[in-house]
Amino acid sequence: MAEWVRVESPAKVNLHLGVRRALRADGYHEIATVFQAIELCDVVELSRQGDTVTVECGIPGVPLDGSNLAVRAVEALRADAGSQVGVHVRLRKQIPPMGGLGGGSSNAAAALVGAAYLLDVWAEPGRLERIASRLGADVAFFIRGGMQVGRERGEALMAVSSPHRPWVVVVKGPGCASTARVYAEFDREGEESPMSVAEAVGRFTSRDFSGLFNSLAAPAIRLVPEIGDGVAALRAAGAAGATVAGSGACAFGVFTERGAADAAARSLSGRFEFVRACALREDGVRVVGAE
Repeated sequence: MAEWVRVESPAKVNLHLGVRRALRADGYHEIATVFQAIELCDVVELSRQGDTVTVECGIPGVPLDGSNLAVRAVEALRADAGSQVGVHVRLRKQIPPMGGLGGGSSNAAAALVGAAYLLDVWAEPGRLERIASRLGADVAFFIRGGMQVGRERGEALMAVSSPHRPWVVVVKGPGCASTARVYAEFDREGEESPMSVAEAVGRFTSRDFSGLFNSLAAPAIRLVPEIGDGVAALRAAGAAGATVAGSGACAFGVFTERGAADAAARSLSGRFEFVRACALREDGVRVVGAE
């Protein structure tokens, strides 16, 4: 049985994010989205210890108590497995917090996979996805990764295959707004998607990225205008399409060739606090070391 395990924890972008204005019975918005994992990764390290679950992270603002989603993930798996084995979680962050890239959800998925490995739990994907769906709307996506259509709250997933491998460039300025504030602004004045998720997938798989859409983009930009500057800068740098990542504060652009993505990232590196050119990722969280 392993004493420690290291798991890659990737970011995601939403190539399409349609939010419905009417609330579900559980109080959440219904969404139809196209998730895409990207090669921008945190590293989550887990080690066995006593009988408690603890977490450490050097990034200010990341909670270090039971409210941390990675801690909740480990606790949920321990409860599901009836295990009392303690786990220490160490988060090595590269994904910008509060960026709309799903870093917290990805860390939770990585913690689930890593804890299953540490605790020697029979952890077929379906079991982990069921636990993940109780933790957050997009945690289950990171178990699978790649490109997935997400429906309901985002946890009802269907894999999508595309012959094209574009690159994305992610940028982030200094401003940010909470997801709750962005959704509240959407409730006040938001736009549902003008196309179905099936139409969006059809465009992406035929290499047409001009129709990127995000129902939360306009609300996020109204709250934090700097996010709109990122979208505009990516378009000016030659992106085939650009929009806001999730509820912000990152923006991302899609580039059909790696060279164009690298050139755009270089040209924007002095204008934003975070700029990264990323390949698409065909899987989700991934164990990369254990002993």
